[in-house]
Amino acid sequence: FVARGGGEGVSADPGAPEAVVEKLRWAVLGRQYDWATRTYLPEDVAPELPPELANLAFTVSSALPLPEGAEPRPFDAAICNIYHAARRPSDRLGGHRDDVEADTASPLVTVSLGLPCIFLLGGETREARPLPILLRSGTLLVMAGGGGGGGGETGRRRAA
Repeated sequence: FVARGGGEGVSADPGAPEAVVEKLRWAVLGRQYDWATRTYLPEDVAPELPPELANLAFTVSSALPLPEGAEPRPFDAAICNIYHAARRPSDRLGGHRDDVEADTASPLVTVSLGLPCIFLLGGETREARPLPILLRSGTLLVMAGGGGGGGGETGRRRAA
């Protein structure tokens, strides 16, 4: 392998599989999301979310005391963010709100896989100091009742 800039790691051929993987930033399982319009595509064209992920998210969110108005619902999508920490230690997901759901009070379940990271749980405004939460591989984090989880930022992965 030859990295851009002459080091080892990524093939100089931009069409090589390892070069394509290097550019991969996310994958969506289940109902597809259109990032340009910030909307989900119609349900009738969506593949089914793997039942193992849907069942895990529903079981976990159903077992917890949720804020008033937050109800577990069937999960139909998982966005898997991909980080290349070995090559880009600063790789991260910037602060954002998960606010496109029809019911923003419903639980959002994250599953962390791979390297540990710090998830910064934001408040209602950008001025609010975020709460840092250490996520290790295998950590499940459930956010509910706050209009999109209150905003978040992480140095590694989020799914389901």
